[in-house]
Amino acid sequence: MLNTALITAVTAVADTLTVADAVGVDRRTAIDALGTGPLGGAVARATATDAAFAAALAAKDARLALDVLGDAPAPLLRAAAAALAAARHPQDDIARLTDAAASEENQ
Repeated sequence: MLNTALITAVTAVADTLTVADAVGVDRRTAIDALGTGPLGGAVARATATDAAFAAALAAKDARLALDVLGDAPAPLLRAAAAALAAARHPQDDIARLTDAAASEENQ
């Protein structure tokens, strides 16, 4: 249950930062603004440099939770599971998901 909350929250931060990037909001400004709101805990985790929860392991946990849910609606978890399954660096911490938009701009 805790991993499900963490997975969906960090992917929500990643999506929000992608939107911020798309509309031209400076990443640091976006992180600071998000950090003061209801996603504050998720922002802190998404920007942590000392954490190690590999995207591949998070994807496994998301799949396990979805297996238990069966056909029950869980659109956020399903979207998070898809994002984790598509992670470019599956052995890196899930916080790396928040780097996706910034990384793609610099390629």
